[in-house]
Amino acid sequence: MKHPISNRDDYEWPVFVATVLNRSVTLKLQRGERSISAEQYDSATVYFSDVSDFAELSASYNPMQIVAILNEIYKYVCVKL
Repeated sequence: MKHPISNRDDYEWPVFVATVLNRSVTLKLQRGERSISAEQYDSATVYFSDVSDFAELSASYNPMQIVAILNEIYKYVCVKL
C-alpha cells in the first residue's frame, strides 16, 4: 500500500521520515502525535554548497540513491570541518 503523502510503500515511510525530519519530530510522529510544536535553538548553522554536475548525476540515479550519495559527501565534509 502506498503512503498518501510520499507515494512510497508504507514500510519505506518511517525511513523516509527519519531522513527528512529531526529525531525528536520523528519520534513524536511514531508515537502518533499529530500536533508538533516548533522548536527553538539558540544557534544554528546553515551550510550552502554546490555539487558539480549535479543535474547529470541526478538523472542517472533514483531519488534514494541521490540522497545516499549526498549523505556520503556531507559526512565526508563534516569529518574534514
